[in-house]
Amino acid sequence: MMSCLNLRTKRQNSMASFRYAASFLTLASSLMAGAQSITLVDPGNIPLVDGDFMVHTGPYMSPAAAGPGQAYDFSALVDTATNTYHWLDPDQAADPAMYPDATLMLVNDGPDTIFYQSTTDGLERVGESHLFSLLGTNYQVAAAYTDGILELKLPLTYEDPWTDAISANFTVDGNSAARSGTITGNAEAYGTVVLPGSSGPIEV
Repeated sequence: MMSCLNLRTKRQNSMASFRYAASFLTLASSLMAGAQSITLVDPGNIPLVDGDFMVHTGPYMSPAAAGPGQAYDFSALVDTATNTYHWLDPDQAADPAMYPDATLMLVNDGPDTIFYQSTTDGLERVGESHLFSLLGTNYQVAAAYTDGILELKLPLTYEDPWTDAISANFTVDGNSAARSGTITGNAEAYGTVVLPGSSGPIEV
């Protein structure tokens, strides 16, 4: 069974502060009956090589209230685009030596790739390669983190918070750049969710 946990994270960078919600991060989990609080662990709640999943994109909809025993109804969501994401062996990357600690890489049908490793702390982003457009010019920018981003603390249960420092150095068109700051997260809800096309509530 596929399940999700509502997570809220806040990342602070040296150049800018921004907030993003990784609401309903899709994870495989064994769930207890009655929408009780669950604990995410490794193995069992991190992706595996050769796994695929479809991402549906559409207008923003608020994740609504946090807390225990929530009932989230997203059955009215309408997608405007879809994309298939793939978890692959990082040895398939164009430059795998740049990410020696990576055990997983996430790719889609576009030019972006994210590299992860599973540690005793959880699932950590250790590098990425993205296409950026600046003043009409495209740049493919690759960054290996000297201090990776702990995107999912494990084990993790309801109301568990975490904070992690991040640091990376990279180049853009021959110019040196740096990224540093912190990411904070909190597992803020559990309950059930109804998604378009689902036959009934899913415990999350």
